[in-house]
Amino acid sequence: MIEQISNNLLKLLSDEKDTCEQKEILLFGITRIVEDVPKYIALILISLFLGVIKELAIVYGVIITYKSFVGGVHLKTNIGCFVWTLISNLACIYIPMLLDFAIKELTLMYIIVYVFSIYIIITYVPADVPEIPIVNKKRRIRDKIMSFIMLNMLYLIAILFIKNTYYSSIIIITIFNIDIMTIRLIYKLFKNEYGYETYIPKSCWLWIRI
Repeated sequence: MIEQISNNLLKLLSDEKDTCEQKEILLFGITRIVEDVPKYIALILISLFLGVIKELAIVYGVIITYKSFVGGVHLKTNIGCFVWTLISNLACIYIPMLLDFAIKELTLMYIIVYVFSIYIIITYVPADVPEIPIVNKKRRIRDKIMSFIMLNMLYLIAILFIKNTYYSSIIIITIFNIDIMTIRLIYKLFKNEYGYETYIPKSCWLWIRI
């Protein structure tokens, strides 16, 4: 069903001049969107049932602004992706609620996550996959810069503009969750490969990671 819908949309959106590789990348993106629509509808319904729709909106605000440039692992199945997304999103909402950080603990968490995020941006960003590899040097540099900008923007919002420490904690925990999903250990755990390592010879890894 999903494959049929995706192929029909590909026919509408692709051009005769597109190469097979371009069509494959476009099909991958279309398929992800078709798969994600029911998933996000289900997540919204669950969050409404749990009474955390506002908190979920904060989580996805961070995902849209930060993860879009950072990247991360992709699960192999749609069901697995849904289950993991549900667990990780709810964790970002309920961990701050359960821990109820004091000001000193919150400040320490801010510092630790910020330093860790800088390390992630320098080392792994953009964390791609073979299906949608990012091998263009300028694009990789741009994503690193944009990740750094978005990180600082989110921190300014969390620290200066949000008075509720619970909501601020959701932002920081979500950033940390996104960062974790880029590291090599997590890629191995979910049987993913970095796209740039798949398409670029080992001798070129040095400059492509810049």
